[in-house]
Amino acid sequence: MRVASKSRGVAKTLVRPALWFCACNLLAAALAAQCSNPTQVPNGTYTSGDHSATDNNALSAANFVLSGSATATFVAGNCIDLQPGFHATAGTAGTTFHACVETAPADVSVSPPSGSGLSQAFTWTVSSPSGYGNLSDVFALFNTSVFFGNACYIHYNRTSNLLYLADNTGAYWIGGFVPGGSSSAGNASCTIYGTGSSVSASGNQLTLTVSVTFQPSFSGVKNEYLIAYDNEGLNSTWQQMETWTVPASQQYYLTTAVSPSGGGTISPASGWYNSGSPVTITATPTSGYHFNGFTGSVNSGSNPLTVTMNGAMTETANFTQTVSQYQLTTGVSPSGGGTMSPSCPGGCMYNSGSQVAIAATAASGYQFNGFTGSVNSGSNPLTVTVNGAVAETANFTPTVTQYQLTTGVSPSGGGTVGPSCPGGCMYNSGSQVTITATPASGYQFGGFTGVDSSNGSVGYVTMNANRSVTANFTAPGPTITGISPTSGAIGSNVTITGTGFGASGTVSFNGTQAPIVSWSATSIAAQVPVNATTGTITVSTGGYQAGYYQQQFQVTAVGVTVSPASATLGQGQTQQFIATVTGTSNQQVSWSLSGAGSVSSTGLYTAPATISNGQILTVTATSAALPTASGIALISLTPPAPSISSLSLPQGPPQMGFVISGANFGSAQGGVTLTG
Repeated sequence: MRVASKSRGVAKTLVRPALWFCACNLLAAALAAQCSNPTQVPNGTYTSGDHSATDNNALSAANFVLSGSATATFVAGNCIDLQPGFHATAGTAGTTFHACVETAPADVSVSPPSGSGLSQAFTWTVSSPSGYGNLSDVFALFNTSVFFGNACYIHYNRTSNLLYLADNTGAYWIGGFVPGGSSSAGNASCTIYGTGSSVSASGNQLTLTVSVTFQPSFSGVKNEYLIAYDNEGLNSTWQQMETWTVPASQQYYLTTAVSPSGGGTISPASGWYNSGSPVTITATPTSGYHFNGFTGSVNSGSNPLTVTMNGAMTETANFTQTVSQYQLTTGVSPSGGGTMSPSCPGGCMYNSGSQVAIAATAASGYQFNGFTGSVNSGSNPLTVTVNGAVAETANFTPTVTQYQLTTGVSPSGGGTVGPSCPGGCMYNSGSQVTITATPASGYQFGGFTGVDSSNGSVGYVTMNANRSVTANFTAPGPTITGISPTSGAIGSNVTITGTGFGASGTVSFNGTQAPIVSWSATSIAAQVPVNATTGTITVSTGGYQAGYYQQQFQVTAVGVTVSPASATLGQGQTQQFIATVTGTSNQQVSWSLSGAGSVSSTGLYTAPATISNGQILTVTATSAALPTASGIALISLTPPAPSISSLSLPQGPPQMGFVISGANFGSAQGGVTLTG
């Protein structure tokens, strides 16, 4: 029998001062104290095959007999208990038995430790005491628990150097590609990519980076689990390393920074934001500094700056120390005669005492003719000291005779002309200039004014004098090809399609001009106007008119009803009336009253405080969309019933007078009846 430390090129690390084997002189009780809770190797007598066993804690072999050509390797994380019933004999064949105590692999770290986002490159580090070469597999799992179905379950095999992803059931591996390659694998929860993934190893540690993109349907807080296996089958057990939040929509990372450090602050801090969300970035300088613009994804001097997160963005707030600054303004004369460096037509700011070199460069056909301004000099370049506002003009004179070409279009918006020289372009005498006219949509080229010759929309001039050329365009008469819808209420929108509408004009519904919502050369949106009637829609533009005679536009009738239709009220009582307008989307009405009392703008009628006699009056609701459309309700005002408080009725002959006292007798004479 041969008992040895199992080696794969790297010496094993023992977790006990010595490897304990059961021998005839070692008491069982003493051995049991060394190996707590061991896993029992299946009993049996074996003469062939491999009968190895592995356990992260401990192994125990009792009635285990190995002979003939049989082999076995026992690997445990703490100890191996070989009891008296264990036998391994060489016999006539090469019986082999190896036993080793090996520290299990460990999960070291994950980066980033936590966060949120749909896309991220995750880096996991695992280790083995026997060196990274003893590590065989790394598994990473994103889920709410250690469950492999409907999860993002990733496997890396070191021997093959291949990455895998479990399918939606968690039962089968898909993919199998080299980190750093162009392949990928995906399921309903995530996709892993070779691009952006990598593996590195050194000493006892192996580091795996995998580029992962989660599906928005996998949203929520996910636990991040990690387990590593070594070549002997020992493992680190599943460990929850961190958590990762998968958003329900695409997110992008905004990185914010300041320059120089200490020059100020920027808010918000770097973080994740949903796609399309606006983020307002504010820079605040510290004492002795001033804000000097944002640089990064958006370069701007605005503060605060609002950006839209349509991708990963970086913004740096730049600050400069506060010192006295003055403005340097530069220009050229004549325009087009040359250029200035620096170019500061609107003024550039420089610190007090700055030395600025100003250089003039003449354009073709011109020569430099000196600087004028704060310093008059023929030196080129010219160095000025900015101790106050400085203005310098570089003067040029033509070396050859030049003439000005001015180009334009008629009417404005009818098209474009090239070269575009509305303010004039300078050309050397005798230059041949080709001019091209391009009509805008809805227009056609009508000819040049001021050219020497032309070939269709291309004209030619020879610059022997100042020239002015106009490209003329005409808009063909409008044509209506359709209206949608073909009926509607007053105030509703109607789209008119066709050609030749130009840039503006009018639309009429059976002779009544309509408000315009939008206008293009091929489409017009207009509102059905107040007082419109059923009839033909016409478009007028550029002196032309076209009507859509294939189908008349039907104007939906406008009607007003008032609810309730009638009411009987006593003095001081109120009644709320409701108006319903049909045939238009405009439900606004105005209220009016014929008779006593009052009606509010919302249709609340209030009877007078005193009603002396009965009467009937009318409340009217009039449509704001169509003032000729209205509805009414009738109100009956009823005076209060009379009441008798006292009666003076003396005894006497017929025709003797008497007095009745009470209330609500009214102002007109009524009748009195005596009964009994």
